[in-house]
Amino acid sequence: MKQPLLLFHVLVLFPALELIAAGPPPDKDADPVIQGVYNKFAAMKNISKRHVCPEGKHQSGDNCCDHCEPGYIKEKDCTASSKTICKNCVEGKEYTEDYNYLSKCQRCSSCDAAHANLGWIAAIIVPLILLPILFIIWKYWYKKDRMPRTRSQDEQETAELKPSIYQDIDLTTHISDIAEEMTLEQVMKFVRKRGLSNPTIERIKLDNIHDASEMKIKLLETWFQENGIKGAYGTLISSLKDLKQYTLAQNIVQKIDLHIQNNANVPVYQNMASLEESCHR
Repeated sequence: MKQPLLLFHVLVLFPALELIAAGPPPDKDADPVIQGVYNKFAAMKNISKRHVCPEGKHQSGDNCCDHCEPGYIKEKDCTASSKTICKNCVEGKEYTEDYNYLSKCQRCSSCDAAHANLGWIAAIIVPLILLPILFIIWKYWYKKDRMPRTRSQDEQETAELKPSIYQDIDLTTHISDIAEEMTLEQVMKFVRKRGLSNPTIERIKLDNIHDASEMKIKLLETWFQENGIKGAYGTLISSLKDLKQYTLAQNIVQKIDLHIQNNANVPVYQNMASLEESCHR
């Protein structure tokens, strides 16, 4: 009994399948029964054409869309010309654990509890750490403000230089001693302040590029030659004072005084006015 029934189904469906394979009816006046069969099988044919997306992608219409990464959800479906647009979940409140195509994040109850605990911990620990540090800083500055100022600090800022007990001095034999007390930067500032030309400075630098000590001596010697012997000592001290180099100037004065005391035959000039005027200016 089953075989005749199966044969009957084949005989009925076969013409319909041939009809669909042949395409739409030739005209609008086709038999309504045939038209209905055609439409039904055409729909089934279209359904069979829909493909299945590969693993890791999501079916959206006719498109296979990429999944969003963990911690993100879909904001906008992909299209034929654009990829899936994802947005991240609110950190500490929401989450997604795996790759997904969800449009809403999952609520993170355990995260909320952890962040409440972190807040309390921070509120307790941070003050415990900061308070001792702030106390140490306050104590340091408090003591520093109450400490009496040392003589050297006052001398560097306000003290007047003590003039040399000697009169205007020929610096010819003292240039190297002066250079020893000064850094190259201090020498450069001094000679520029006293008007030594840039071409001259650059020439001396190039001639002594590998010997900073010799460069300092040559710069001071050139300034001394252009300035002249008389008044050079007072000019040096007053210029260093103008440059706020009080300690340096005092060291030079002391060094030259000591050198003169040990070499009594060093010539001095009987014109102290220029030195005293420059030191008290």
